[in-house]
Amino acid sequence: MKLLLDDEVAVKKVLDSAPASLDFIKFEQVMFVRFALVPDTEAVMGLTHYHEKLGNFHCLGGESPVCCNAIKAARPSIIAPALQYLNASRVDGTLPETETPLISLRLLRISDKTLEMMQQGAKDKGVNIYSCDFRATKSADGYKVLASVVSLNPRWKKVAEEAMKLTKSVTEKALDTALGKHLTQDEIVAGLANAGSGVSEQPTVEVLD
Repeated sequence: MKLLLDDEVAVKKVLDSAPASLDFIKFEQVMFVRFALVPDTEAVMGLTHYHEKLGNFHCLGGESPVCCNAIKAARPSIIAPALQYLNASRVDGTLPETETPLISLRLLRISDKTLEMMQQGAKDKGVNIYSCDFRATKSADGYKVLASVVSLNPRWKKVAEEAMKLTKSVTEKALDTALGKHLTQDEIVAGLANAGSGVSEQPTVEVLD
């Protein structure tokens, strides 16, 4: 793409349409990650597949698609912007109110089951899913992300101005790109021909700070 850099409107349009350079929240067994969903920001959802050669990609859909036949049925996948607390305890996800939170804007990839867990956890505490902090870890078998409410007082509010500035870089296109590639049937067939696949119970600890 060619662009005159003094054309501010054109440059801004290109920059705004580019996917945000954001890392995913990485979940590990035994250790916890603490995060909060970005308020007033919609997530993206879609049926996706994962293949070690192709990565995450959208299901072709339709009747008997080659992706479902070759790998397995697509699964609902959700991408949402989240604020990760970098200085929260990895042991239990706590973060003292007296400590200034160090936050980073990240992408949260979760399954429908993990989302249900988060929704139920918030409901049990009598709060909205966007008005609490969560902590999460991988299950013992490595295939699930177990999430629970860790605080009804989201720590990002202590640095709300900084947090909201970070969230302005999130675009719908960036979230859709993070959800998975849009591959054609020919690209999927070629990728599978070059092929492996793969994708990952820690008991929850009742801690509420």
